[in-house]
Amino acid sequence: GKNYKKRTSKLEPFRSEIAKMYKTGASLELISLHLHTVHNQYAARSTILRYLHTIGVTRNG
Repeated sequence: GKNYKKRTSKLEPFRSEIAKMYKTGASLELISLHLHTVHNQYAARSTILRYLHTIGVTRNG
């Protein structure tokens, strides 16, 4: 439709931070907790994992 835009994640502002934490071995639980406590942004572990895959971040990449 007319108002379609590529859906940007609520996690986008924290993209590099999430990627860095994940690559340095932080658990999804820890990343979720960090986002909640530091940025007041709730995100479930599954949401974070899906976002990481969306931006092409893998544990061994």
